[in-house]
Amino acid sequence: MPKQNTALIFNPSSGGGNAERKRAFVESLLRRRGVRYDLYVTESESHLVETAARAVNAYPMIIGAGGDTTFTLIAEQIAGAAQGNTMGVIGLGSVNDLALDLGVPTPDLACDAIAAGHVMDMDLGVVSIPEFESTSCFLGTASLGLGVEVNRFVDEWMSRRPALERFRRIIQIPVSVLGMRRAFRSKAVPLNLQILSGTHVREASCSLLVFNNIGPYAGGFRPSPDASPFDGILDCSVFRAQSLLAFLKTARMSRRTTRKRDAEISVIRSESFTVRSECPVEVQADGEIVGAGEEIFFGLRKGALQVVVHPDRKQT
Repeated sequence: MPKQNTALIFNPSSGGGNAERKRAFVESLLRRRGVRYDLYVTESESHLVETAARAVNAYPMIIGAGGDTTFTLIAEQIAGAAQGNTMGVIGLGSVNDLALDLGVPTPDLACDAIAAGHVMDMDLGVVSIPEFESTSCFLGTASLGLGVEVNRFVDEWMSRRPALERFRRIIQIPVSVLGMRRAFRSKAVPLNLQILSGTHVREASCSLLVFNNIGPYAGGFRPSPDASPFDGILDCSVFRAQSLLAFLKTARMSRRTTRKRDAEISVIRSESFTVRSECPVEVQADGEIVGAGEEIFFGLRKGALQVVVHPDRKQT
């Protein structure tokens, strides 16, 4: 039986294993703010899912300490149970896009928010591949094209160099550029897709297609600055770059919020989308490849998840 009303699910493997070094620090931050909790340290992804499933039935508040994948796995259990649990996030991953968008980019701010208890109802993204009856969730983003190719390349590159795993955050950008170069050279991108939203049908040749539930993507890019997890709308960002050089220029521009980048990135806003391709394309959700299909559906479960946000975060 739980001793407290809050569970802290800590993933020590997040951030290339660097999260484990921050455990004592995170616990001290929570204790200093008077947050009482039961600690659960996970040993694998399956153990994390099992722990979250048990916590949903025992704790009204579940805090995830880890990366975006950690938060997604916990959120899936909370949303699936629909018992009204609240989720807090302490970002310890390599990117931490979700924590940034919730106004808690650092452990200090995250613990401040948890102690304050300011909660909002967040939309939960859904990816469905009808031909395989496969459905996955995402909190931040889902993507096709370069997002999939680059993540696979980085994981393969790092797996051959385990001694460098602890430095993943530092070397991720240059290694990602190598992955982009391979994707363009191998003709894995651009993709020729049909994008359906409402009654509109668009043909697109794109190197990257991102469905944004939150604003930040891949560590600070903002292809759709207006994207919000609280507005009931999904933003589809279409990167039309046809070469590595063109994409790098587009990516640099997507860090800005000026209208100059509109010529390179198209943003479509809708409650749902269907993407069609003449051959199966892989899709990833919050950094994890979840399947491939010739038709993929993207949508939202509006307000499906109660999350702790920083009190100073804008309400849009």
